[in-house]
Amino acid sequence: MESSIAQAKDEKHSELIESGASQNEIDKELIYVEKKIKLINQWEKSQFEDFVAATMFASILGFLAGGFIFAFFVRKVFRKTQLVLIFFASLTPALWQAFLFGTDARGLTILSSIESKDFSFNPYAKDGGFISPTMASWLFINHPELYNECGMLSEKLDQCDMPIIFYIGNTLEFGSSEVTERQYSLLEAAISDGASLTEDYDGLAPIHQAILFNNPRYTKLLLDSGADIGQRINRPDKSYNGYDAVEYLNYLDQKGKQDFNQLKLVINEKLNKRVN
Repeated sequence: MESSIAQAKDEKHSELIESGASQNEIDKELIYVEKKIKLINQWEKSQFEDFVAATMFASILGFLAGGFIFAFFVRKVFRKTQLVLIFFASLTPALWQAFLFGTDARGLTILSSIESKDFSFNPYAKDGGFISPTMASWLFINHPELYNECGMLSEKLDQCDMPIIFYIGNTLEFGSSEVTERQYSLLEAAISDGASLTEDYDGLAPIHQAILFNNPRYTKLLLDSGADIGQRINRPDKSYNGYDAVEYLNYLDQKGKQDFNQLKLVINEKLNKRVN
């Protein structure tokens, strides 16, 4: 996976250099590329494993069902029934995938982050399935009773310890404006449903993640929703251990690798409101 990330970053770096992008823009884009490749690799790995398991299950089911039908029906009826059975058995991998992703908050988040133009309802296609990006977003927002925050997919990917706010935060600002708006809608829905804004992951709270990603919109949404700007980072092994959001922003800004001016405006607006 590391080689694929390095290759993708090199290709993106060359593309940005040719387009005349600034160093700040290049650094920001490379961060996004690395996050996205890691997310895609996790998803494709789970898809492959689930496809193999579901195919084996479908084959066994088809064999047993075929034997049962052959034993109780005449050959002519069996042939017709077998065709129907084979058809439905062939849909088992796509149905299993739909179940895994559709009953898991993180699975729906992944599906929602796919470009609509890249999705197909053809269950036999590589990017096909039964739950479109728009449907995934709709299910996440309107029917939380249908999925678990930590379902079978999250357990397989060993990501149940990552808070859902943090997980959605990893998918923000990817792709087209359509995808971006869908992911922010998911974030707003998760917050409205009571997802924690203070639960940390690897010592960082969502507000620290938003600052790390230099994402003013994400930061403002968290602060407007009640995130604690004074929450401190819990990373004893790092020099920024114990920093609150403002101190962490200043720490990153001093490195001089990105332009944090827009983010500073959001933070300062919040601080001014607290003073007043």
